[in-house]
Amino acid sequence: MKKLGLCLTLVALTFTLLGFKANAPYTFTPIDGRFEGFFAVHDFDPVVPSDADASFISYTEFRATLTPATTESAIRTMMDGVKIRFDTAEELHRFSVDVSYFPDLIYQSADPAQNFKLSPDIIGVLMDLDYVLGQTIDYAVVKSRTFIPIGYSFSSIDGTLNENFFTGTFDGRGFEIKNLYVAGFDLVTITEGEDEETVELATSGYYAMFPYNLGVIQNLGLVNPTLELRFENDDITRTANLVGINAGLVDHVYVIDDRPSIFAAGIRMRPSVGLATSDYQAAGIVFDNIGTFTNAYYASRVVINGSFITNFEVQPVVFQNSGTVGNLVYDSTLYQTSITSGGTTFNVTTPNALAAPETTTTLKTNSSSGNWYYFPEDRYPSRRGLEYASGVFQIA
Repeated sequence: MKKLGLCLTLVALTFTLLGFKANAPYTFTPIDGRFEGFFAVHDFDPVVPSDADASFISYTEFRATLTPATTESAIRTMMDGVKIRFDTAEELHRFSVDVSYFPDLIYQSADPAQNFKLSPDIIGVLMDLDYVLGQTIDYAVVKSRTFIPIGYSFSSIDGTLNENFFTGTFDGRGFEIKNLYVAGFDLVTITEGEDEETVELATSGYYAMFPYNLGVIQNLGLVNPTLELRFENDDITRTANLVGINAGLVDHVYVIDDRPSIFAAGIRMRPSVGLATSDYQAAGIVFDNIGTFTNAYYASRVVINGSFITNFEVQPVVFQNSGTVGNLVYDSTLYQTSITSGGTTFNVTTPNALAAPETTTTLKTNSSSGNWYYFPEDRYPSRRGLEYASGVFQIA
């Protein structure tokens, strides 16, 4: 009986420690800090880390404060020291609609007073604010309401430059966006002109969640994203899951695509018959880095879906770099360097030296790709979890 009582006491103490760990406030530094949380496969409520330097407002609450008369300075004053939190797929979708270029595209909320298009100047302010994820979000719940890429840069047929880049911060805080469905042709191109003089203009030369990043994107995972550009435009020839061109900081990010075949995984993008195969290029995470891109990994069989990959040059992590990169890896066990399509075997572009190959086992237990939490035999590394050392999880 004494042994049984001691065991029960230890069990109670263990749950007390875990309960305290899961609910205690935790302060982190943006780049090197670690995050609360436990095994991703468990279903208890997500832990939202606190931030000693900022308060939070949901995107729904923030958007309700805006009117057509709201000024840029008023927004900046209101949001000084405040971060906008995305808690749902609906909020992510609404944000992408709000900051899109398209003048006639207006998110329809339950409050008619909120149903107006933001001006390009106000969009520029929103692109410069601080955003966080409040929890892991499954974008599939909004079904066909696609996520419009964040940022645009193109010239109208009259020569007017239309441009807004992401210059703020987007901190996933260790959470993930699952099943992100990025908008296709109709929401990455715009038709201008009249009658037979109409032209289709691409709003960006990159097809990605963030075509242009001049800010900070960090501590974020994309799981099974869907980028689907089924109609070609000769001005859209470069694609990546997360960022087209990075001139800011992208740190501690990853893309996991565990769909079961090369015809289920990867970006779906139809090339133009008018351009050469070498004109189409793709990368798993960032296409062109001219800023800082560090501590990232890519885990998928392919970058481009097997139905289209033979028309692309691809790289598993980053296609080209003239900035700073470090600790970039890809799962070499999963990644296929040759594929068979239509009965013919094709060699995939040889991976460049900007990212290192690591086996699934190494990536899950002792990767060189940066400061992660590990879940051996459970899942790929994350920014949320417990330290793993000497075969056990560490509670500090």
